[in-house]
Order: sequence, then structure tokens, then C-alpha cells
Amino acid sequence: PSRPQPDMQYPKNYERLVLLNLADTDEGADFRPLAAGVMSRSHNLQEEAAAEFYDDDGPCAEMTALRQTHVIDFQGHRATGDAGQDRIFDALAYDTSRRAVEFIDWLPSGAAWRGVGLLTITDSGSGEAAYRQNISFSIRTTRPMRKGTLHYDEEKDLYEWEEDFNGL
Repeated sequence: PSRPQPDMQYPKNYERLVLLNLADTDEGADFRPLAAGVMSRSHNLQEEAAAEFYDDDGPCAEMTALRQTHVIDFQGHRATGDAGQDRIFDALAYDTSRRAVEFIDWLPSGAAWRGVGLLTITDSGSGEAAYRQNISFSIRTTRPMRKGTLHYDEEKDLYEWEEDFNGL
């Protein structure tokens, strides 16, 4: 007899959105997707834990706290007029004192994670003169992120965050 197969789904990369808060303050947060012009995006979750510590007798085996780093890399082409890209390349590119940005990672399952990360720009518009400008930037966080739900109100063109107080 054959076993029943699980109902598997294979989410597409475009179904996972990363949204950037365009507002400078917590009041009136204005989240906008980082999607226009983005040709590729990678999410890297790195975890590490120390497995030993040193005392007078030398190394001793012991597991210490886990450190987690979440890095989202974006590559693509400059899209002027896009709110997210304009915030990054017009307002923040030459001001390294304001590189802590708030973002939401919205997964295809509907789960969302909100946090603050460091914006790093590695290419602010390069390439051959007759072609589109290449861009490359990343958001990196080592801080814990908050779990919640994100709702999009199409009529208001507004993303609304709802904190999950039972989650992390």
C-alpha cells in the first residue's frame, strides 16, 4: 500500500517580503516593501555557541549562550521613485549616523518578525553608462526580533502590525 503524501507547498522568493520603516520615529510607522528593482535577496541566519570555557586547568566543556545573526542581502537595480529605495539611497546613503533601521520580515506563511538592524550599502549605483544602475545593500541584526502578524489594508495602502504577545 502507498503512503499518503503530505500536502507540500514550495513558496516562491517573491512571496516573502521585507518592509522598511520610512518614519524616523515609532509614532506613525510607515512600512514599505523593499521589492522594486530587487533582482535577488538572500536571508542568512547564522547561529553560534561556545562549546568550552577556559579556567586555570585549561579548556572545559560547557555550552554557553547561543548568538544569532540575521542578514538579509539585496541586489538589483536602482528604482527612483520607490519609497524604500529613495529612503536608503537619498536619505541614508551619506549619513552613517542613522543606519539603524526598523524592518519587518514577512514570510509566505503569514508570520512576521519585526526588528532593528544595521543598514550597510555596498553599491549605491554602478555599472556601464547606458545601462541601469546596480545596487547592493544589506540589513544585519543580532538583536532579538518580535513575532507578530502583518495586515495590509489595500484601500489605505497601509501595513498594520499586530504584536504576538504569546510568541517570542
